[in-house]
Amino acid sequence: MFGVLCSLLAAYAAYIGSFILLCISTLGSGFVMAFTQQARFAAADTASPAFKPKAISWVLTGGILAGVVGPQTVILTQGMFEPFLFVGTYLAQGVLMLIGLFFVAFLEIPLPPKAEKHERGRPLSEILKQQKFFVAVGCGMISYAIMNLIMTSAPLAMVACGLTNSDAALGIQWHVIAMFAPSFITGSLISRFGHGAVIGAGFLLYAVCALVGLTGLERWIFWSSLILLGLGWNFSFVGASALLTQTYRPEEQNRVQSINDFFVFGLVATASFSSGKLLNVFGWETVNLMVFPFVILCLILVVSLMFTEKREVKV
Repeated sequence: MFGVLCSLLAAYAAYIGSFILLCISTLGSGFVMAFTQQARFAAADTASPAFKPKAISWVLTGGILAGVVGPQTVILTQGMFEPFLFVGTYLAQGVLMLIGLFFVAFLEIPLPPKAEKHERGRPLSEILKQQKFFVAVGCGMISYAIMNLIMTSAPLAMVACGLTNSDAALGIQWHVIAMFAPSFITGSLISRFGHGAVIGAGFLLYAVCALVGLTGLERWIFWSSLILLGLGWNFSFVGASALLTQTYRPEEQNRVQSINDFFVFGLVATASFSSGKLLNVFGWETVNLMVFPFVILCLILVVSLMFTEKREVKV
């Protein structure tokens, strides 16, 4: 319901031309997204240990529909109330929020046992010292931040290079589909090859995405880069989220999940704020070059964890 109100406020802001109200409305929409992101953990918390990766993965398959509905909604509604651009789009966003409310009304998550509610679990410092926790949070943070940095910059770069808003919207559509389409198999890949291998594959795809982005400024290059970006996000972020579920006990899950998302989306906010400035001052090439140091860092973290796990198995 709060999302519906924020959508109405955004439509009103676009109608009267108030940038301040528009910022307030999108801030509120961000709060809404912070809560909806917990759905992946809600699914994992009600699944068996073996099914947790698949549960997270399957929840994210809903993004395939979002990848089509979102950009097409923008294309169809952006000029509905001309000359007031995007008023119709924000109203449509409110309708989508109401549809989401319908599904939430049927959601049933079992409450934890009374004893578990009062159990605090291990000290937070002990949880934070785990290598798995450090790798899961670190890779989750960087994975989402890279995706957000490129995804936010790409449409601006496309329009700046003479492509249309529709070209940019379709590029984002294919990107979002690529983000979520692999979710049908990501959980199975994690179960078969392990968290580290899947996370590492995601970051290698990020590197290929940046390399493609550096080759030119044609439409197909932007679109190819965005598709690779989506695939990289799916493997790296789903893998990191699934790895996180191995770092806490049931009574610790709320604290650990909250800390994880605080760090992940804190860095995402920084990347989002930085993307426009980086693109404007340094250009599209620099945005792509920034990907490589972070990819190398995460690959080092993942490889070190894989070696540790192999050593523990031998022991």
